[in-house]
Amino acid sequence: PVTVGRPTIVETSGVAAGADWLALAAALEVNSEHPLARAFMSAFSGELTQVENFRALSGRGVQGRVDGRSVLVGSLPFLSGQGVEFTGQEERIGAMRQRGATVVGLACDGQPSALFALRDELRPSARKALEELARRKIAVVLLTGDNRVTADAIAKEAGIGRVIADVRPVEKSRAIRELRDAGRKVAMVGDGVNDAPALAEADVGIAMGSGADVSRDAAGIVLL
Repeated sequence: PVTVGRPTIVETSGVAAGADWLALAAALEVNSEHPLARAFMSAFSGELTQVENFRALSGRGVQGRVDGRSVLVGSLPFLSGQGVEFTGQEERIGAMRQRGATVVGLACDGQPSALFALRDELRPSARKALEELARRKIAVVLLTGDNRVTADAIAKEAGIGRVIADVRPVEKSRAIRELRDAGRKVAMVGDGVNDAPALAEADVGIAMGSGADVSRDAAGIVLL
């Protein structure tokens, strides 16, 4: 991946009052294997509350009951599909995405409650490596489940010309298959649970040693 793999929360915006939204999010995310979950665990230093009925929804978010309240944490499209809209927060969300941040929402008892902006930094060697690939006429595509605005901001910073954004895990593997069907030889680099299907679909799957177990199992090469 072009980023270091250590996302951090760079901004928190409470949309509603009445709770420690970071504590609620961390209580859920400690059970998740998604790379973004680490950001919540790093930001929260208190005692975690027990979660009941926890569910992880691949590529979308997590849900469960915390202190008797129904809590959802995930992407804004996922929350929208659950009937939760962050109406009136469009300008703030847009500003977060323009910074190259992934925007995660939290809903409590069906109400929009908080927004978190998470950002990962580019690897120091990323731009040089991408320039070398371009010199060798190897095309690079940023394939991500992130919002298009966020993905474009990261691609611009890294110097990547083509972006495929807003894709769910199954759509990542479909995108790899379409590239192969077009006659391309495809190497896929990934480190998350959601990358596993695409890693398995590629001609060469390359996983990071620090990534999720399932991504390492799906890849043909693991970088230690």
